[in-house]
Amino acid sequence: MELNNKKVKELLPQKEPFRFVDYVDDVDKNNKTIQCNYTFKSDNPIFLGHFPQEPIVPGVLLIEAMAQSAILLMLCIGNEISLDGEKYLLSKVEEVRFNKPLFPNQKANIISKIERSIPHFYFFSSKVYNGFEDKILEGKFIVFKK
Repeated sequence: MELNNKKVKELLPQKEPFRFVDYVDDVDKNNKTIQCNYTFKSDNPIFLGHFPQEPIVPGVLLIEAMAQSAILLMLCIGNEISLDGEKYLLSKVEEVRFNKPLFPNQKANIISKIERSIPHFYFFSSKVYNGFEDKILEGKFIVFKK
């Protein structure tokens, strides 16, 4: 299953300028995985301060992109693709390891998987690659569904 930019905009509760998924390339309902992408454009004002001489994408924004991919996965593997008044909150981030920086205009390929769940809590693992297939970061996190 693929979701274009318009559908991603409709589904995610985060809106511009804080939406960090452009497209969903694939959803595997059986394996509970999603593959998304986002490009941090060089004209994004965040790069004026992070860092002016050698801009890189802030790690916290990459973690947010992973969390947004998780929300989309939860919506896609449910019975209906709809928020239905539900809230999805990033509850905990753990075991995050940064391997390389991501630079402006490089595509972030985000792959997230639901590892397990208990009522209201979903445990994810995620990896982010750049357009050259270098692993940028990997980590685990928990999303609370209210």
